[in-house]
Amino acid sequence: MRVGEILERLDEVFPWELAEEWDNSGLQVGSEAAECSGILCAVDPSNESIEAASCSGCNVLLTHHPLFFKKGVNRIDLGTPVGTLVKNAVEKGVNIISCHTNADSAEKGIASFLARSIGLEGFSPVEGSKRSRFVKIVVFVPPESIDAVSDAMADAGAGVIGEYTHCGFRTEGTGTFIPQKGAKPYSGELLKLNMENEIRLEMICPSYKVSKVVSSMISVHPYEEVAYDLYALENPIPWGIGRIGMLPEAEPCKGVIQRASGIISSEPQQVIGDDGKKARLVAVAPGDAEKLVSRVADRGADLLIAGEIGYHSALIAEEAGICVALYGHSESEKVFLKVASSELSSALEACGKYVKITSVGVDLDIRRGAKSGRNDTFDGR
Repeated sequence: MRVGEILERLDEVFPWELAEEWDNSGLQVGSEAAECSGILCAVDPSNESIEAASCSGCNVLLTHHPLFFKKGVNRIDLGTPVGTLVKNAVEKGVNIISCHTNADSAEKGIASFLARSIGLEGFSPVEGSKRSRFVKIVVFVPPESIDAVSDAMADAGAGVIGEYTHCGFRTEGTGTFIPQKGAKPYSGELLKLNMENEIRLEMICPSYKVSKVVSSMISVHPYEEVAYDLYALENPIPWGIGRIGMLPEAEPCKGVIQRASGIISSEPQQVIGDDGKKARLVAVAPGDAEKLVSRVADRGADLLIAGEIGYHSALIAEEAGICVALYGHSESEKVFLKVASSELSSALEACGKYVKITSVGVDLDIRRGAKSGRNDTFDGR
């Protein structure tokens, strides 16, 4: 399996389109054409993680934080810390891939994982993504081909609403066209106005899957020229930064924090406010939650579980009566190891691909649907 194929599978799990505009997620060092011998997951691209990848027989290092935080890097000085990392990776043949804010925002990302693990229900992003949205795809299909087209679009990712798939709407109508010389119409006569029975098929689709859905739709559509429309929607989206949701019933903040500590495998470095108060509306934001505190306060949250916030945001939280548990930036994001290993292995398994994925506390070996290792454990060390 090539590194480029790993990038494609990661796009399914943590869509690259969800990365913030300033972010530099993706292939950091290496070549898409390189063959992948194994993947090591880590939070940071460090000399230690590069060495660990090399020693474990993995030539792909998948990290949460990018090696280059700024886009458009135009100079690599081998005498700098970053340059030394690049030199070390190249010499050891380790390709570095980073899934940063796209892994934060994705539906299957680290914020959703933490929210679900502590028992939140009906959770949604604290701040929705500004780079992606839902799109409605409308296509006109002859009746005899409607099921094939609908299935192709659904298989490519259209028509998913919550826990429902293949969602769509069909309306019968009449299509008109005049085939010109050189055309090869599926039905109708050249140089005459033709009126044919057609079905208008509508399906919703995330913007980051539109190209794949349209390509799949055209591949099975019988028309020489396929008529379709794309409408950008303003529907609420289930991807973005942080998550906020309800507990089944109110309980002391201390108990929720204790569950979070078990998932993160670390105790909070600081707790702000009264952890004995009862919480029902809870927000989670692994990493830097500085810009989310005011939004969480406006929503009336009782508890915020996060990596770090600034001094003034801590004052805002105290004034709003929000209990805040802070685990440290990197500590709160170590769930990336569990999420990336598990989700990527599932995506590869669905394609019948084989690759060994390892990280601290996780060892997966996927071959034709067979699993081995400790996929259900995460020690976070």
